[in-house]
Amino acid sequence: MAKLLRHGLLKASYIPDRNQREFRELVRYRRSIIEERSRQINRIQKVLEGLNITLGSVVSDVLGFGCFGSRNA
Repeated sequence: MAKLLRHGLLKASYIPDRNQREFRELVRYRRSIIEERSRQINRIQKVLEGLNITLGSVVSDVLGFGCFGSRNA
């Protein structure tokens, strides 16, 4: 590999600039926040189902506006 590098037959690795690295970091952080939110929603739904409150069969979004709006009806 050293011989290939000396003769210029290897391409240099791509190193993104600072803006690109920061953007990628933000995208990864956003994805982790979304995944954590999904885990929490699933946990809440599981606890509610354990209490024989099955909102999942009635509403599509357990923590959405329709779910909390329906209890006032």
